[in-house]
Amino acid sequence: MEAPPLPPQPRPSNKVTEARHRRETLLQVYLPLMLGMVAFLVAAVLTVLGSFGDVLNNSVLADTIVVWFSIPLLLIGLILFVLVAALAYGVGRLIDIMPPYLKQGQDFSHTVMQRTRRASDSAAEPIVATSSRAAAVRTIIDGVQDSTRRES
Repeated sequence: MEAPPLPPQPRPSNKVTEARHRRETLLQVYLPLMLGMVAFLVAAVLTVLGSFGDVLNNSVLADTIVVWFSIPLLLIGLILFVLVAALAYGVGRLIDIMPPYLKQGQDFSHTVMQRTRRASDSAAEPIVATSSRAAAVRTIIDGVQDSTRRES
């Protein structure tokens, strides 16, 4: 009995490719994320400091916070709107494209139904014929037995 083959050995990593990947990840993922967080924190600090002025103005601070809370909701709503619009456009395109294919499917389904019905009828025909002949023989025998009972 032969021993199973050994799994392939891991290939040595390419240091140049790994360094480039780390640099691209830093520049394309972490840097924009950090810049966005810093911008948000600066805006939040400026909002709070700007609302103090001479006296704490709760009305301005409350209005600003409502705007800050509304921005993410508006972005989510915009994303959902674009998604629904794209789905509506796709459904419209499908309505134009699908009818011939649906007709082919309907024709195929009808053909399958006819062939299945024909096959089941031909498979059941000998059984039905035998049962009907047996029923006829039983009826004749019952008729003969009834007539002999009446005579006796």
